[in-house]
Amino acid sequence: MIPAPPAFYAEPDYIGSHKFVGREAQLQELDDWAKAADPTNLLLYEAIGGNGKSMLTWEWATNHATTVRSDWAGRFWYSFYERGAVMADFCRRALAYMTGRPMEELEKKKTPELADDLLARLHERPWLLILDGLERVLVAYHRIDAAEVPDEEANAPTDKILNRNPCDAIREEDSDLLRRLAAAAPSKILVSSRLIPRAFLNPSSQAIPGAKRITLPGLRPADAELLFRSCGIIGDSEKIQEYLSQNCDNHPLIIGVLAGLITNYLPDRGNFDTWVADTSSKGGAYLDLAKLDLIQRRNHILRAAFEALSDKSRELLSTLALISSSVDYETLSAFNPHMPPEPERVEKPEHPEKCKDWESMGHWQKVGAKEKYKADQYRRRKFEQSFLIWEKSASTPEALEKLSTTVRDIELRGLIQYDSYLRRYHLHPVVRGVTVGFMKTEETNKYGLRVVDHFSSVPHPPYEKAKNLEDVASRLHVIKILLKLERYRASLKSQY
Repeated sequence: MIPAPPAFYAEPDYIGSHKFVGREAQLQELDDWAKAADPTNLLLYEAIGGNGKSMLTWEWATNHATTVRSDWAGRFWYSFYERGAVMADFCRRALAYMTGRPMEELEKKKTPELADDLLARLHERPWLLILDGLERVLVAYHRIDAAEVPDEEANAPTDKILNRNPCDAIREEDSDLLRRLAAAAPSKILVSSRLIPRAFLNPSSQAIPGAKRITLPGLRPADAELLFRSCGIIGDSEKIQEYLSQNCDNHPLIIGVLAGLITNYLPDRGNFDTWVADTSSKGGAYLDLAKLDLIQRRNHILRAAFEALSDKSRELLSTLALISSSVDYETLSAFNPHMPPEPERVEKPEHPEKCKDWESMGHWQKVGAKEKYKADQYRRRKFEQSFLIWEKSASTPEALEKLSTTVRDIELRGLIQYDSYLRRYHLHPVVRGVTVGFMKTEETNKYGLRVVDHFSSVPHPPYEKAKNLEDVASRLHVIKILLKLERYRASLKSQY
């Protein structure tokens, strides 16, 4: 249900990995920018993943924006992390919110027409629009595994298809819309992105008129310590601030994951001083972060957190990382790592008449191929029946209790979050990408096929009757995983 303005509308709500702390300078910066007297219409915060861009913009939009000015026509938050690289969907939902028109009516319009309508509304009254994770509309993320792209790869000089700049929008019509948003006075447009869209820059790489770019730094040392201690960590204040500044650049996501490591440090749980002096493989001295840059340090700490997980926790986190969106409890339960051994997989057989050698076969060869196909079909049906029974074993009281313990363990380590409003489990994009990068090939295949089997069993409407991406979400999960596993023929078949 889309609320009526000026009530705040988020699509979807933001799920934070920790409580909001600090950022007084940035909040004041946003307060000043939001005032009608400031000539800047579009403000972009740029930083590597996990530095707190989304949390900052969400905190300000929900708790500060209306205290700065009371004349907002409405406030709309849109995250591209869940929806993907679709500026047209952003326009439709913004217009549905602004005008009260049904989505069904707006779905008939293309991006240029939607953009004209949206800009007209933005010029009429002061609206506040927040575009979270805008990098997803850029060439650098134009790939089937966009949810897993690491920062170091996104900064590659070109894309893999047409040798375009990674900071160009995938669609030229989106570039046009982004440029126009910078001149959308009296409205204000707040953007967060890992990369700076070229649409916001002139040929000299300076911000175009109406736009302003800011690189978001880490937290202040005192705020970083406050966040660290809020996770239950104790220790010497000066040593904590020095360590977080030198080794984490006061990066919020890293601080949360590091706190999870120390909280689960069995020799002295939660004690930073003991942990940092320990040279064993479980201690802080073993990490050896001094020679690494920030992205490498972040990934190194995440790897340590990943390796510190139990086998079952690692299995569940790895499986969820392969799914490009948040999941509900039913889906989470389907991947319960505490189930009995999975039945031996039987691939879906291909009809022999579709084989390229069919026409050249003799009569008895064709008869034999058909008989084998029938036998393979029977084995496949038996597997599917066994798989359904196996999946149901996840709902036994004992398995569910073990699942709860495993999920709580991953949550306490800062690697997964739960949205109590939407009742969904969420991985930060950085955690998802790094986790997938750590997985061995055999693990990716094993867990990936489990995801394929699950979502293949989820009913969905025929493609021609689908009205939005949610209608075919289960099938998209199947296609993405099969492509990742390089099972191209199976991916093609799954579309029909």
